[in-house]
Amino acid sequence: MKIFTALGLDRYVCIYVADLSNEDSMNNIKKQELGFDGAYSTLVILHIPDKKQTYQNVCNLLNANSYFRNEDYHTNKDTDTEFASLNIGCNNLMSKEQMNEMAEEIGFINVKYVNYQKEWSKFVQKRASTLQDLANEKFKLGKGVSSQKLQFVIAVDDYFTNKSGDGGVFLMQKKVF
Repeated sequence: MKIFTALGLDRYVCIYVADLSNEDSMNNIKKQELGFDGAYSTLVILHIPDKKQTYQNVCNLLNANSYFRNEDYHTNKDTDTEFASLNIGCNNLMSKEQMNEMAEEIGFINVKYVNYQKEWSKFVQKRASTLQDLANEKFKLGKGVSSQKLQFVIAVDDYFTNKSGDGGVFLMQKKVF
């Protein structure tokens, strides 16, 4: 929020941190607002088991013709979903087609998808390598890097490079009812 204040945008932008899967949490926000013109989620919904309820809650918060942008992982026919669940905390990953169908069933239209698997693969490989190098340097200095963080970063790299992980951005518009 500090950046919005520094840019003089704090009176135009409102950020809520809430449980997207909890209808009561979303209703509490809706009581405070007239609705939203947009919603943005980055690598959050992949960790939520009930994606349909989450999408429904987001849809309920949006004004007609508003947009929802969800950056997320999804499956393909070769994705190792058990690995993703156990090592990254992904819950009930769905295929791109299932995600699109769910969005349309809930009330979104003009669902578009941009695949970022190749870009993400390069990014997570570099991030894992950089963090491993940093961990080795800190170890030499008698310091440490969080082993949990290192394991997570390596698992995400493994998901995209060896476990057929997939992901991208879903952009959709709320239908006028």
